[in-house]
This record gives sequence, C-alpha cells and structure tokens, in this order.
Amino acid sequence: MLLGLFTAALSAQSNDLRWRDNSPNEDSFEVERTLQGPLPNPWELIATVGPDTTTYSDVAIEPETDYCYRVRARNAIGPSDYTNLACTGPLIFFRFEEIAPTAQVTVPARPGEGPRPQPLAKPPPSPALLALALLTLPSEPPGLTGDAGWALRFYGNGYGDIDRVKIRVDDPANSRPGPPVDVGAGDLTLEFWLKANAGENQAAGVTCGLNNHWILGNIVFDRDRYNQDRAYGLSIAGRRLVWGVDGPGGISRTICGSRDVDDGVWHHIAVGRRRSDGRMTIWVDGWLDAQGDGPPGDISYPDDGVPGDYCDGPCVDSDPFLVVGAEKHDAGPQYPSFSGWIDEIRVSASIRYEIEFARPLAPFLTDGETAALYHLDEGDGDLVGDSSQAAGGPSDGLRKPGGVPTGPEWVVSDAPLANAPQPPPAPSELVLER
Repeated sequence: MLLGLFTAALSAQSNDLRWRDNSPNEDSFEVERTLQGPLPNPWELIATVGPDTTTYSDVAIEPETDYCYRVRARNAIGPSDYTNLACTGPLIFFRFEEIAPTAQVTVPARPGEGPRPQPLAKPPPSPALLALALLTLPSEPPGLTGDAGWALRFYGNGYGDIDRVKIRVDDPANSRPGPPVDVGAGDLTLEFWLKANAGENQAAGVTCGLNNHWILGNIVFDRDRYNQDRAYGLSIAGRRLVWGVDGPGGISRTICGSRDVDDGVWHHIAVGRRRSDGRMTIWVDGWLDAQGDGPPGDISYPDDGVPGDYCDGPCVDSDPFLVVGAEKHDAGPQYPSFSGWIDEIRVSASIRYEIEFARPLAPFLTDGETAALYHLDEGDGDLVGDSSQAAGGPSDGLRKPGGVPTGPEWVVSDAPLANAPQPPPAPSELVLER
C-alpha cells in the first residue's frame, strides 16, 4: 500500500532526509528521531514541516552516534501511518517471549445492554512484527479508533436540564433573526444516525393524527414552544418514530412510523416537512416509513417570540432552543427523554429526500442547503460545534452532562460510516541510502 522512497543521506554535519509525498491532503509532516541501539528508545519529534515538503536536514546530531528516523503526515482529522525506518547504522531486531493467548472476561453491562466480552490479552504477533512495533511505538489519536469518529450516548435522564444538547435558535432579548439552525420558515429536513437498544425507550405507542402526541414518546429532538404554536419534534413511541408539527394558529399533526428502530442497530433517520402544503415524511435507511399532510406555513421560532410563563417563570432557558436527546422543559415523567446513541446531525433548509435512496455511508457534507452540521467528533468537552459554514452561523450547541449514568457521554462511534474523513496516506516506504 505504501509506495515511495525515503532516504537518509549521511554527512559529517547533518543527516539529510528525503521522502515521497503520497498524500494530496496533508497539512504538515512530522519528523521523529530515536537513538539506535539494542533496546527500544523513546521517539522525539524533532521537526514539523509544511505540506508538500519532502526533505529535512537534521543538524542537531552527536558524533559517532547512530539514529533512526521516521516521518508521518498529518491533517485536521489526524496523523497518517509512519514510514518505516531510515537508520544511520544497521537495524537490530530482537527475540521476544510469546505472550498469553487471548482470553475473555465478562464486563458488567450498562442498563439495557447485554454482557460485553472483553479481551484480556491480544493474540501474539510474530517476533519480527513485535520488534518493529516496539521500535516505532505508534499511537492511536483519540477519536480515530473507529472510522466514524465519536458519537454521543444519551441515558434518558429527563430532569434538571441535563443529559442533552442545547442549540440556541433565538434570543428572546431582541427581535433579530435567529441563527441558521432556526429552520421552518421554508422547507426543512432533519437527518442523523441513531442507535437504541430494545427496552431502553419504553414509551408506549401513541395515537397519531391531528394532535401533538409526539411529546409523549421518548423525545429525540425537541423544538417545542411551551403551550404555543410553531413547533416540532421527534420521538420514539412503541419502538417506532413519531414526528410532529404544531403549525401557525395551533393546528397540529403527528405521523407515526411503521418500523421498529430500537433494535441495537444504527439507522439513518431523516424527517422532512414542506412549508407549502405541510407534507411530512419519515425516512428510515432510505425507505419511506410514514407520510402525511400537516399544517402549512411558517414553523420557525418567531423572531419576536416571548417564552410563556410556565417554567417557574418565563421559559427562557428551554423555549428558544433545539434540544437533542431530551424533553426540553423537564415537564415531568409523562414526557420521557431518549436513551441511545446519536451521530452525524444535519439540519437543512430544504426537502432532501422525495424518493427512496441509498442511505449515506459517509459523514454528511455541507452545501448551500445546509443550515447546521454537527459531526459530533469533538470527543471531549461541552462544545458541540457546527461545521456547516452557513451564513449567519455557526449554530454551535452545548452539551449538558449529568445523571446516573452521566449522559450524554462521548463514545467512540461504531456507526457504519466507512468513508469517514481520514488522515492522509503515509508519506512513503523507507530505505537507507549511503
């Protein structure tokens, strides 16, 4: 897979390195050095050089001292693999004792999960490969263990403004337009990846129709306005998706999906709503799961909206937000929150899907229709960044952790995004030139 040439030209004053640039997308190259000897020695980063660079001269060398070098590329996603080694002296390999074979232990499960077998030890590699591994000491950067990066794991702690992500859609202190994520003045599509285990979201099935019964399910997305119109939300009830809209003048409509989605498998979910006639759709893995005609008109958050006085005062900390993973007002146990995993959220000011489609297997891209885009690849901290680059943005969100277990927590995602953004290819294979 790695083609190219890495050379180390030796002189009295410097060790001159050359490699082949095999990647079109690096931001830099990192040059590392270690002392050559019979024991593994620590690697030291000695230089970071710019993109498209293919040479480096190491002048900080000691006389009669042998060194080994390696190089890797790096971009915003992470580092590439290393080249193999270029050394000023003969490369030494060693004998290694065989390590224990793979064993397993059962780790206690989280609520709703089955026991998880975990390896105690890895199968033994070949001695030559183990020697190379000890010499290169590769490290796996956080968030790149799986192709899909990170995701958020929610636990359904529906109280106290915790276990959720909050994305502001309006500032009630003024009448200026909200950020781009405040969609609904025109068409809209909300899409994301979801995984939920059976039994974790226990809301019973609801009666769909001219009502707002979506609020009775385990709420996944909540852009409600307490006892006011121009609202929408998505939940799981009776194991199926429930998508609801409250239109201008208090006319409501809820449609119910027909496919169980709490089966421990990742699903691509998309819900749409057309302004002109109110048509509502639910798509699961590219298939139309439900459709119906809802109220037409503007359902964006009013720029001059005034939160109602229903939250021990005005609902200023809940109304003007799009909330992910929870019922935004913490109005009581009859309005339960979501338990499960969410990855890759895209909010669009258009109808994305009109006919059946192949579900996307790569992270969402931004375009002129994208109002907000959350890859959920931060991996730590409370910022949930919007990378849409939509005019007027970003529409960043805030993670609000809490509860037992504490959610939402950052977890390595195993969503089927095989074509996720990747680090650059490794620069090249190494040889020694004398």
